[in-house]
Amino acid sequence: MYKNYFELINSVEVDTYIKFLEEIAWFSQMTKDVKKQKEKKIKESYKNNKKYTFNNLYDLAFDAEGVGSPDGNNITGYPKIIKEFSNASFGTFNPSNIREDGQPGEVIISFRHKEKTYNMMIEDTEWYENSFTVLINRVLKEAGINQEFIKLPDTDQSVFYCFISKEIYQKALDKKLVPAQSEVDIYLNS
Repeated sequence: MYKNYFELINSVEVDTYIKFLEEIAWFSQMTKDVKKQKEKKIKESYKNNKKYTFNNLYDLAFDAEGVGSPDGNNITGYPKIIKEFSNASFGTFNPSNIREDGQPGEVIISFRHKEKTYNMMIEDTEWYENSFTVLINRVLKEAGINQEFIKLPDTDQSVFYCFISKEIYQKALDKKLVPAQSEVDIYLNS
């Protein structure tokens, strides 16, 4: 057993790392093409900077800055982000009637999913509001969907989400195939 992700990633070859992911069923909820793309990204990461290989397990990535409106004009990137969450879920999360309304400083984002309307008031800043992902995961759970969007550890202002079950993600943490945020913080500050 490895002490942490960084010890593991420095100790095993890329094919072994991929094999470990297969053993916990990381790729089980993906199409063969998506799995093949992920394996390619993992192999490229091993060549370039393998310590950040975990970032290549993502299904959705975006810059957290710039999602909101920088000038408070209530035109944000949330409708686009909602569509990106849908694509990253391979259509499992399939919202419709996506709307954005608001007043200076606040935006209300709404959408329909499986005949139910959801909305959330978001403070209109330039930064992505993480509680919006909590709403999307609640929608998925209410729809009986086992997978959710789990955020990979932060390394900068970009956010990386996996669309995976909590059980599989926990196995990846337990086997040190992805790092905990605290491991990344220690690594980045050393």
